[in-house]
Amino acid sequence: MTYGITGIKKGAGPGEQVPLRRELDEWYFSKDLNDLNQRSLFIYALQKFMDMTPDPDNPNDLSYFSIAGIHGEPLKPWDTKDSKNDWYCAHGTTLFPTWHRPYMLLYEQRLYEIMRDLIPTSFASQDQAAMFHAAETWRLPFWDWAMKKPAWDPTNPDSPKNLGPNVAPNVPFILTQKTVEVKTKTGATSVPNPMWRYILPGNKQHPDRKTFKAYGIGDVDEGDLKRYSDCKATSRHPTTHDPNNRLYSSSWVNGEEQNWQKITGELQGAVDVNSNTLPETVYRLFSFRPSYEQFGTEGWSEGQPPKFYASLEGIHGRIHVFTGGAGQMGEVAVAAFDPVFWMHHCNIDRLLAMWQDLYDDKYLKWMNESKDSRTPLAPFHKDTKGTSYTSVSCSFQQKDLGYTYPELQRWLDKYKTNGVFDKQKYQKQLRTTIELKYSTTGKSALLLPENDGIAAAHVSAMTTQNLAVENFPLALVQRAEQTKAITQKPLTMPTASWEENDYIVNVVYDRFALRGNPYLVRIFLGDVPQGPPFYFEDSPTEVGLVYNFSTPVNRRGTGPEGCQNCKTQKEQGMLSSGQVILTDYLVENITKEREQRGLTLTSLSREEVVAYLKKNLHWRISDRNDVTIPKEDMPSLKISVATGKVTHHAEVSRFSEYGDYEVLWAVTEGRLAGANPGELGLPA
Repeated sequence: MTYGITGIKKGAGPGEQVPLRRELDEWYFSKDLNDLNQRSLFIYALQKFMDMTPDPDNPNDLSYFSIAGIHGEPLKPWDTKDSKNDWYCAHGTTLFPTWHRPYMLLYEQRLYEIMRDLIPTSFASQDQAAMFHAAETWRLPFWDWAMKKPAWDPTNPDSPKNLGPNVAPNVPFILTQKTVEVKTKTGATSVPNPMWRYILPGNKQHPDRKTFKAYGIGDVDEGDLKRYSDCKATSRHPTTHDPNNRLYSSSWVNGEEQNWQKITGELQGAVDVNSNTLPETVYRLFSFRPSYEQFGTEGWSEGQPPKFYASLEGIHGRIHVFTGGAGQMGEVAVAAFDPVFWMHHCNIDRLLAMWQDLYDDKYLKWMNESKDSRTPLAPFHKDTKGTSYTSVSCSFQQKDLGYTYPELQRWLDKYKTNGVFDKQKYQKQLRTTIELKYSTTGKSALLLPENDGIAAAHVSAMTTQNLAVENFPLALVQRAEQTKAITQKPLTMPTASWEENDYIVNVVYDRFALRGNPYLVRIFLGDVPQGPPFYFEDSPTEVGLVYNFSTPVNRRGTGPEGCQNCKTQKEQGMLSSGQVILTDYLVENITKEREQRGLTLTSLSREEVVAYLKKNLHWRISDRNDVTIPKEDMPSLKISVATGKVTHHAEVSRFSEYGDYEVLWAVTEGRLAGANPGELGLPA
């Protein structure tokens, strides 16, 4: 029977009101009784979901294993008996953002169904009404990996440190805990945390099925062989995957140690560097005002403007490798087995929903003009009749999908004029939220001498609310603290604008260059560290990376023939693009008078920056095992630098305005993997 993915239809309020998908840590630390009930329900339901015996040969199997397997291996059809082999892969296409929307709905719906079923046997009768209400109003939380969070104290969930101050992007707190507290019929107790790892459940009918291999999960020939087939659980940044290592069983096979500290390090960057452009990368998805195609997918085309090399898909891939390393989250075919996959992709859906509401005209243009918008998002069905989801049918309609996000509560009175929804007010507030939470480059530029006057105005207006949310550079915060300017007054900002040069590194790459296996292109300002490991936190000159988040063709699809989408992209030589922001790091090097290779940068002037980058910009290619890949082996890789003009605005509802980008060919000309004049379809 076809499984109808409807979302959760319970819990809606009057009018357009629907329950919120909330930020994971905000929800987790809430002391609201309904939220506490939801937390217990979520832990119980996820554990029960994971404990379901897999039956991947059954196309209607609703176990955690089979739902996760839709994303890649074990290459089995789901919710159909048709063995068509070109399904289940939207990577590298405009369907990438929308394909994952019904996938998240499916996961959310399954957890709700399990919550509802377990309440009568898991909770005291006097608590059951409250528990049903909690289940009906629960929605899947998202992990906002670009927002500032506290430096966690994992030894004490009740520590005040876990409530602030917010300092930098971080791993969800729940991923630091091996056990969590839940409510029972008689009180509270601690149970194993199902978010720690997914453990393959036992199989009474087939007791020999103890590893992923027994269910069709294969190995990856990626440098040193990735033995996913040996695994009994998922792992994050495993210490080893070498069967000759004494830690192989605990670290790789059983996932006993989840190195969450490595995730924090990757998200925050080098410990000796204050700049972090992960939030700014998200900000520019909105402030650059791309088309839907440019926003959604990392696919590259000849002549693509330098401004539009970043994408939602590209940033999403970076978070996969930051989170998993050489573990499951870093590998397309098995990523969805890691329970944090769903919170990560819930955030991707949130960013898509925000973009759709901010640029509804651009999305409508794509829906009306592209035949892809009506392509079935297999294998997901809207109803038991087998009606397929398409990008049109899952465009962001809150009431239809049964959820929304905190930033998108269109029914609130503050978005009304004379009792009627006011789109301009709504979009203005949305821009304000994005500006406050994610912009970094404009604030970094305030440290430059020519912006001292505007910086002083910012310092005088800085509040505790500013510090909790915004990404001010440390030096500016310290200046405010020294002048005792931080107050509890309402959020206000000066009205002013300032202009600067902006610098970015663009990368064009072939996802299938290494037979489709994953690799990273790391960008450095200064000397390149010698030898592995190449963790971001340990590399003070690293400023960012591009990750291809790919897999061999035969590891996607629903059969040994592999994924037709991947095969087509490979055969046609389709290329992808990524982007790394330089400006924040250049400003930090200026203000700290940091000498690199005999040069000390003193301004963002084009002439000075070009000379500086010719000596100091470097790149290294490696696989996820930190094995360096010779640049000569990557003939399609093209790295370029571009500069543009930007006007930043103190008015929080105005995005920075970026434009007039042109390639600085002199920085990369004649270098291995460097772009040369006339390449990329751009003017020499």
